[in-house]
This record gives sequence, structure tokens and C-alpha cells, in this order.
Amino acid sequence: SSSESSDGTSGTPGLEPVPSPVPEPHC
Repeated sequence: SSSESSDGTSGTPGLEPVPSPVPEPHC
């Protein structure tokens, strides 16, 4: 989050690589 593109996987600097959109069971 601190450094720009720490992993280098995500193209958007400053943002952490977001994992696959997995719906969490709320209920």
C-alpha cells in the first residue's frame, strides 16, 4: 500500500493487488 507497485503485478500504482472477487457468506 505504501510503495508504488510493490509486487509489480497490478498496473495501478499505489493500490494493492486485489484478490479474486470471492463473495463472502454474510449470513
